[in-house]
Amino acid sequence: MRQQMIFDPLNAAIDEGFARAPRRAAFSIHTYTRRMQDGVRRKWDAGFLSRRDLPTAQTFVDSIGRAEPGLTLAVNQPYQIETDSDWFIPHHAEPRGMRHTLVEVCNDQLETDAQVARWVDLLAQAMGEILAAP
Repeated sequence: MRQQMIFDPLNAAIDEGFARAPRRAAFSIHTYTRRMQDGVRRKWDAGFLSRRDLPTAQTFVDSIGRAEPGLTLAVNQPYQIETDSDWFIPHHAEPRGMRHTLVEVCNDQLETDAQVARWVDLLAQAMGEILAAP
């Protein structure tokens, strides 16, 4: 029932969007918590996940790292993309052979409007670099 109500219409809308106009890249943006339920603290301020397009994920790290050298950034941290638990990248970006990254920003980086604006600028700059590349 949940699949029919939520995922099927969303999948259809995404497929329609891809069919309507050519796309050069696909990004999925999420947040995560700094501290795990078991008390383990994650050190990363943001992670950029990919299985098949590590250069695009690395471009995010490099671009944002140049702009904000004090941030702790990584490729494939704090998670890795899994076919069974992830959706947009494995089911939409990878099959289309598009440049892609699943962006994970730690939610303590987004607590104020100023922090959100900062991350909007950082991500926009990195995406611009990715889209400008041949």
